[in-house]
Amino acid sequence: MLANLGSGGVGEGQLAQKLAEARQEPEHPLARKRTDLPLSSPTSGIKVLGVGDLLTRMGRCCGPIPGDEIVGFVTRSRGVTVHKRICPSVLHEDEPERFVPVEWGQAKELF
Repeated sequence: MLANLGSGGVGEGQLAQKLAEARQEPEHPLARKRTDLPLSSPTSGIKVLGVGDLLTRMGRCCGPIPGDEIVGFVTRSRGVTVHKRICPSVLHEDEPERFVPVEWGQAKELF
């Protein structure tokens, strides 16, 4: 192959194309994207008690999942952040009046 490339028998474009084809791995049947799963936002299923529909997100610090005891914290710019009750961010918060009760609603996503 190198001799053909050096003598001009094979062009750089042909070589690049063959190398690109060789790098492509065949798709594994289990690696395909699942299209039969329900699509929902990562915070679906959270109910903020006493308030209408609010923007909610999961706290990255503790990563609550359904079944955990949770509490909401009203942020200044991002709605309500949901934390585990035992999260260090909750335990060391200086403004406890910003906590709101939240609960898990109907599960709409897979974990």
